[in-house]
Amino acid sequence: MSPEQAQVSAIDIDTRSDIYSLGVLLYELLTGRTPFDAAELLKVGIDEMRRHIREVDPPRPSTRLSTMKGEALDATAQRREVASPKLLNLIRGDLDWIVMRCLEKDRARRYETANGLAADLMRHMHHEPVSASPPSQWYRLTKLVRRNKLLFAAGAAVASALVLGVVVSTWQAVRASRAERIARTEATRADGEAAISRAVNEFLVNDLLKQADSRAQADAKTAPNPDLKVREALDRAGEKVGERFKDQPLTEAAVRDAIGSAYTGIGDYAKASLHHERTLQLRERILGAEQPSTVSALNNLATAYWHQGKYSEAAAIYARTAEIRKRVLGLEHPDTLKSMFDLASAIHYQRKYVEAEALCKTTLELQKRVLGAEHPDTLMSMNNLAEHYHSLAKYDEAARIRSQTFEIRKRVLGSEHPDTLMSMSNLAGSYYAQGNFAEAAALRSQTIEIRKRVLGAEHPETLYTMNNLAGTYIAQGKFVEAAALQFQTLEIRKRVLGAEHPDTLTSMSNLALAYRVQGKTAEAAALNAQTLEIQKRVLGAEHPYTLTSMNNLAIAYLLQGKFAEAAALVAQTLEIMKRVLGPEHPATLTSMSDLASAYRHQGKFAEAAALNAQTLEILKRVLGPEHPNTLTSMNNLASAYRYQGKFAEAAALNAQTLEIMKRVLGAEHPNTLTSMINLASAFLSQERYTEAESLLREALVIREKKLPDEWQTFNTRNLLGGALAGQKKLTEAEPFLVSGYEGMKQREAIIPAGSKVRLKEALERLVRLYTDWSKPEKAAEWQKKLDEYNAANPSRIRSP
Repeated sequence: MSPEQAQVSAIDIDTRSDIYSLGVLLYELLTGRTPFDAAELLKVGIDEMRRHIREVDPPRPSTRLSTMKGEALDATAQRREVASPKLLNLIRGDLDWIVMRCLEKDRARRYETANGLAADLMRHMHHEPVSASPPSQWYRLTKLVRRNKLLFAAGAAVASALVLGVVVSTWQAVRASRAERIARTEATRADGEAAISRAVNEFLVNDLLKQADSRAQADAKTAPNPDLKVREALDRAGEKVGERFKDQPLTEAAVRDAIGSAYTGIGDYAKASLHHERTLQLRERILGAEQPSTVSALNNLATAYWHQGKYSEAAAIYARTAEIRKRVLGLEHPDTLKSMFDLASAIHYQRKYVEAEALCKTTLELQKRVLGAEHPDTLMSMNNLAEHYHSLAKYDEAARIRSQTFEIRKRVLGSEHPDTLMSMSNLAGSYYAQGNFAEAAALRSQTIEIRKRVLGAEHPETLYTMNNLAGTYIAQGKFVEAAALQFQTLEIRKRVLGAEHPDTLTSMSNLALAYRVQGKTAEAAALNAQTLEIQKRVLGAEHPYTLTSMNNLAIAYLLQGKFAEAAALVAQTLEIMKRVLGPEHPATLTSMSDLASAYRHQGKFAEAAALNAQTLEILKRVLGPEHPNTLTSMNNLASAYRYQGKFAEAAALNAQTLEIMKRVLGAEHPNTLTSMINLASAFLSQERYTEAESLLREALVIREKKLPDEWQTFNTRNLLGGALAGQKKLTEAEPFLVSGYEGMKQREAIIPAGSKVRLKEALERLVRLYTDWSKPEKAAEWQKKLDEYNAANPSRIRSP
């Protein structure tokens, strides 16, 4: 019903009433709401309803959207296939005024015809000036008088009464003045918003998108590029912002905000941070530190820092953002909850897992209550909580939440939405942690294929999954494939992110690992050294990533047989870690274990055992007695006992470790299999051959099924032959001993330097077999191979 129809008078009804109806329809299409709340109108009765339609102006569409609660706004935006902030930006300005012109109370101010409305919509779509415009201040004031004409008439009627007339006149003047000020302020704000919106749209169209036109490129005196990429277009457009809007700081801020977000979208986070820094500077100076758009700029800057690996800087800004939003918006406002989520993520990446988990749980509970269990923000917090559980080695709990999040996202967002792909990648990570390498590899391959199609082959998230798939290949023993994929990932990251970006340096470290497992220890050490040199210069000599690289280089030395150099470097790393990260930080404890390993390879068995015992005691207290790192440390201490000849203590500790691993990780987890071999080795040292045979047969069945080509599988065969030979089952032992040795010999290049002694042990078992079997020719044949090995490897330490 139009205002003239609501008058119930003799006024004629014409096409302009239809224009009003079209305006109502357009309003509902843009906002998902009618201009007036139907339920409220029905409550007040027919007369008041008519007065409302005749005299009350509905809020502009953008105003209606901005006052919606977060969940309602997100749902409206999602149905229109656009993000909430973008929907507001699209509607604010031209579309606001086009709709409000259709809904004018004075039909003379509406479009005359539907063609006039259509023409203005076409002008908006072609980024041309529209005929609709904000109403003037005088028009607002006359509407105010018309709505209150009885009051103005009463004032005029009693004007002859001096005192009452003065009072009434003054009152009317104050009301009119206040109304005019409000109208002026609203008009100024609206004009400013509309001007900024038009300027941003014009900039994006003429300075950014138009660059796809080769003629426009030539006119701008830049080299024409018919295959211009978004990155280059943004670079060219970004150079003009400061000069073009030097007298329009808020417009410059809005444009830079859009460009910064675009850079974030394509993964160029360094350039994104430059634009977000300038946006924040401008808005803080003009609007103040707590104005919503200023806080939004603050949040965008923190996100850009986070993507660059500047986690401490990002955490400080997220904390500031969360504090402002709690105070200004309240604890349960969606924006406040988003800041709490971001802060938890930044804290997590600083390795403060327990603190991050507590904040994430609080945020998730609030989001479930305020936003709903399937809101995208709630799902992101579920994803985040699973990440914390994963870091704390609560793998089953992490996998359960990740699987649940993945299923909801597939149903709610679609199978190829970036958030759904994130859940796929994370679920694959859980499969990997649980030792299900085949399932992890399949899901990661599927994720890469979709991400290449949806995000692009060089997007950071695509590269992240490629990096993870390479790690899965290593776990599967596919070392050549792993190295090839890591090399490909590294080359793309160098080109896209830069040679010194944290992700690029991570790829360098991972490629070095791929070289190590192939036995290319010299190449691995060179790459580790190169990574370390860059990190010292870029991040600093005591940055956590730098310290990790120092440790990696020490391991490379260890695998090359440079035991003294390895021990010196890891000891230096450990001292810095204790001071910088703390004596009980997980990275510090890893260095303690690596130093113990270096001592063991130097023959310093007592020192190794003491350091292993100290590490284990801390791990039990910090991570718990059943954390995988704790269990690995128990295995390391048991090995130290064996090297000291304390076979009973070693066997007891190995048995305890194995029992926990079977329960926590599962019988087929690679760590569990390693523990089985360790216990079997302890039994062999004690000549408990029957018990060793039982364990080795169980381990061999699993290894040949899951990891048939790994050198450890052939070592298991040889150990089983030793257990059988110890029971004088010589005929049965021979094929296991021979095939076990030959399998390891074929893979000698990929056996780590510290483990090559297993070849010597295998040869010793074969010599002993044929000696006990009274086959001197065979014994001599294998003794010759053993002598050749000893001559070529005089420094190999014999394990017990």
